[in-house]
Amino acid sequence: MSEPTGHVWQEDWEERLYERVRTLGFPTVSGYLDQKPGIPYVQIAKELGTDIAPSQVVYAQMKEGKRAGTVRDAVQDALVRCLRRGLESGWTNRPGAPSDTRSAMVYSDWCACVKSYGGMTSLDPTLYAIWKALEKLAPPQGWLPENVHDPLVQEALRVAWPMTD
Repeated sequence: MSEPTGHVWQEDWEERLYERVRTLGFPTVSGYLDQKPGIPYVQIAKELGTDIAPSQVVYAQMKEGKRAGTVRDAVQDALVRCLRRGLESGWTNRPGAPSDTRSAMVYSDWCACVKSYGGMTSLDPTLYAIWKALEKLAPPQGWLPENVHDPLVQEALRVAWPMTD
């Protein structure tokens, strides 16, 4: 995930991010993201201003997920956004194809979103299980989820991270 440089990381970055989404009519970053399904974090950050970094958006989303008890939803949303950014041409089923490398990069970026920016290193086995479940589902050539309601994304999470009552 490319990051802007300069004053983006000044002490007031979180306040600045929340002020930006409130100005747009949303009380939370997650609420803003809900209205922008599947749009990669890099594009979201650009929409919010040159003084907002993609990782700041992810950090806020994961923090809100922890606070609201919706971590699973935030992780699922991050997966879709990372897939859409990293696999613009879609999923491939050809081992050794250049997109194999891109798939590995998508997995790595998604893990970074959750574990590094979200501070949830304990989810490492779960993330791996979700990714393996997605691979086992063998998405068709060129597949790319539009949003979290994609049946393959939902099935991968159902298998690897079942919802509890």
